[in-house]
Amino acid sequence: MKRRFFPVAFLLWLCCVPGSNTTAMTVNLNVPYNTATSGPRSTFPVIFYAPQQPDFLFDHGSHVDIWMQSTNRAFKIEWGLCRNMVDTPFMTGTVLPALDESFKISIPTAGLLPAFYNLRVKVELTATKSMEVTSVFGWKATEIPFVNVVPKDFESYWRGVKAKADATPLDLKVAFVRKMTTAEINEYNIKHAALPENYDPEGAKCQEIEIYRVDWASANGAGQRSYGWFAKPVGNGPFPALLVLPGAGNVSRPYPVEHARHGFATLDMNVHNSPADLPWEQYPKPAYDKPFTTPDEYWGHQVYINALQGVNALVELPGVDKTKLAVMGGSQGGRATVVVAAMDSRIKAAIPAIAHFDNIPYLLWTQRLNKNHDAGFRPFTEKDVVHDDAMRVQSYYDVANFAPWIKCSILMDAGLIDGASYPMGTYQVFHNITLSKSKKIVPMPNIAHDWSPAFDRYAWRWLDEQLGVPPAPTPPQSTIETNPK
Repeated sequence: MKRRFFPVAFLLWLCCVPGSNTTAMTVNLNVPYNTATSGPRSTFPVIFYAPQQPDFLFDHGSHVDIWMQSTNRAFKIEWGLCRNMVDTPFMTGTVLPALDESFKISIPTAGLLPAFYNLRVKVELTATKSMEVTSVFGWKATEIPFVNVVPKDFESYWRGVKAKADATPLDLKVAFVRKMTTAEINEYNIKHAALPENYDPEGAKCQEIEIYRVDWASANGAGQRSYGWFAKPVGNGPFPALLVLPGAGNVSRPYPVEHARHGFATLDMNVHNSPADLPWEQYPKPAYDKPFTTPDEYWGHQVYINALQGVNALVELPGVDKTKLAVMGGSQGGRATVVVAAMDSRIKAAIPAIAHFDNIPYLLWTQRLNKNHDAGFRPFTEKDVVHDDAMRVQSYYDVANFAPWIKCSILMDAGLIDGASYPMGTYQVFHNITLSKSKKIVPMPNIAHDWSPAFDRYAWRWLDEQLGVPPAPTPPQSTIETNPK
């Protein structure tokens, strides 16, 4: 009898289930807006900064210098340097505060391997009271020697899945729900879409949008359907179009109103074959703990095949410009965005935010290191990969293996202190993208599995540029009379 395996990274998946603090154009959660940040940042009463290298990506010099400032009085810090996702340090040090109560941590780079590193800091507040905080930086990130584990039939397997999705008759159903004005969009954002009322007024292209309920026959199984919301500017279009893919969990979806206000005909879909508007308690939980021995049994199969079929549904919706298609999502949605961008040549631009489930061989290696209290300060090579059935099956779903197929323009971000979509994973995806006509990744120091309004604003402009969409008209500048008569 074959041994049956459970997802090795199951606990990591659980920590990426989106909560009310993970908001973005790419995630689109059906919860009220919350100004609190996601952990661990929300629990850190400190700030790390690097004046000489604000993005925390270092590539030269005898030392990596990072400063820390605490909102509490601290008399000493002890630091340990670890590989990304590893608990045991291979280098340690102690620092006393300067006169302004800042701490300068100076890490020698001699012998430092190209990689991302966790800087774990114990802040001594009193002789008996302390707190632990973490920063992450990259050293020669463009030179990291990533290890790829790709099944021999990887391409043929996924080409077959794509063919199945394309061959499934959609039986698309579309029902008008309502129209929304600018004021109504603002109210909906803060109450139902996890966004501030109007965080990007300069990017708004229309004053009124319309919402539709949509569903279609799913390629995931006989009798199953996929569901979502479609929002677009009022009018016939055609409008540039977006497919928005959700983060982990099976929950209700909000109307993609901000996307429509930015001028896009947008389909936000549930990838678990559940309606988009059930009460949260009525949603069945995804089978994250379902055992598997084959790729078809792995729970991520339905996510990928449904996401691929979502493009087919999008292009059949009213007002869609089929020549200007984009896909975006965060966390699990970022993962699925990579897959769709890799496998559907109709996609012209993709934004996989805080993309999850990448560089699985490295992740499994760090789990073994942590179990053995091993610092792992040595190159990670093919010899460190355990080629068991669990590794083999999950390799079919490692999004780093899809990245070499991507030809469209792609914009990524990476929260450097993100423990779910960790930088050694997101940067492997970026590294493996070799055919794209335009690729960019934005490192976000001090940001975890979370949203950055600055990244969103940048992403909207980037998307317009890649799709050849005219920017929103510049609002008239106000004037002030200094000597009114």
